[in-house]
Amino acid sequence: MSNLGTITRGDDEVIQLTVRNGDKTIRNITGDSFVFTMKRSKFDSTHLVQKASGSGIVKTNTAGGQIEVTLDNDDLLVLDRETRYPAELEVTDSGGKKATTPFTVDFLLDLA
Repeated sequence: MSNLGTITRGDDEVIQLTVRNGDKTIRNITGDSFVFTMKRSKFDSTHLVQKASGSGIVKTNTAGGQIEVTLDNDDLLVLDRETRYPAELEVTDSGGKKATTPFTVDFLLDLA
């Protein structure tokens, strides 16, 4: 789970994630690409926010499995105050194999 704390509308927010293998060891993400998706409900077919490698997602430590997902002001305009959103991170390895991990994002918005 990622808890973003309080976000002020107009600010950008960075979500830091560590990618792990199925056995919970840290994954070397050198050849991997990513898609981060946030929805209003896990059953929705459309997303509220979606980011991909090179377009909102950057690798910050490939050997340590660390990435950053940047949500900008336009992304935050569609979110409601004090809401838990289902999210998922899809990882595609260099061979094209995909694995998706669901989690939630707790979002508290300061409307100042």
